[in-house]
Amino acid sequence: MSNWVFNSELLTGFGCLLQDHWKRIDLELEYHEKLLKSILTLLDKEFENLTIDYERIRASSIDELGGSTLLEELDEEGYNFENYNAVYSNSLYINIYTIFENSLLGICENSFAKDIYGNTKRKDGESLIAYYFRVVEKASKTSNDELRDELKVVDKAYRKLRNKLVHNRYLCSVNDFEVLKDLNGVSFLNDGLYQNKYRIVISDQEFLVRFIRRIRELIKGIYVFYHNEMIELNFKRKKAAGETP
Repeated sequence: MSNWVFNSELLTGFGCLLQDHWKRIDLELEYHEKLLKSILTLLDKEFENLTIDYERIRASSIDELGGSTLLEELDEEGYNFENYNAVYSNSLYINIYTIFENSLLGICENSFAKDIYGNTKRKDGESLIAYYFRVVEKASKTSNDELRDELKVVDKAYRKLRNKLVHNRYLCSVNDFEVLKDLNGVSFLNDGLYQNKYRIVISDQEFLVRFIRRIRELIKGIYVFYHNEMIELNFKRKKAAGETP
């Protein structure tokens, strides 16, 4: 994406507030990325120790009954680790997507777009992020093809993944593969409890890192676009009215 830069030449109180809001969102996402790496490193280390203990007991001279009991306990603990890893990854993904939605809603509800937001109805089948961005463009009185194209990517596969995790108990069907297949780092495991259903697993944690960075860049792009366009509109309005910009 473009190298988005806030126009500070005509900085106003509105501009300062908008930039401050973006900074707080960006810091939160940055913190999630750092925390993600720390937690996953810790989980990997714990699982490695668990594997070492498992192999040590198998190779030891512990009596058969005692050894079997210990191995069963380690099996259960290993399952819990793997399950926690999956739950944490899915929950983090949902949280990041929600931050993205709320960042767009923040523009619509707390700025010059507020009246337009109140008078603009959401279209049938329109996602929240598409709706919010339509309000942003309407308030800015212009459009941005680069941001819209990037938003479409998120709105398609990434939103589909989010909805399956939130509303469908991490499950999807074969029909969903066509949309989700391009999300490199997401796997689908056959679920024995539900016929023709597959459990969604974020199998590559770098997928989460890439998603966080993609969302950070997209949020910044939208905030810079809106900020700069609104400042330009305000400048033109004051100039037309004979006021000092």
